[in-house]
Amino acid sequence: MAVFPTGQAMAIATSGQYLWVQTGGFSTHKGGDTAAVGMQLTTGTADHTTLTAAAQTSPVVGAVYSTAAVSGYFGPIFMLID
Repeated sequence: MAVFPTGQAMAIATSGQYLWVQTGGFSTHKGGDTAAVGMQLTTGTADHTTLTAAAQTSPVVGAVYSTAAVSGYFGPIFMLID
């Protein structure tokens, strides 16, 4: 596997700055496809979206929470990286 997700950065950080990366708990992600509540998600392509994990080979990063995912829009997920 070429890429393994490590978390979601909460802000932009340049060299020499500290950065907090979220790996678990409630968060928001940009949907890359439609996924129902409870479905597991994985990282998308270069557009920084999440995709339904069932159709992908990348590791699971979270699950859709409370509202179904909509492609191109941000929605709630529960991160499961840690």
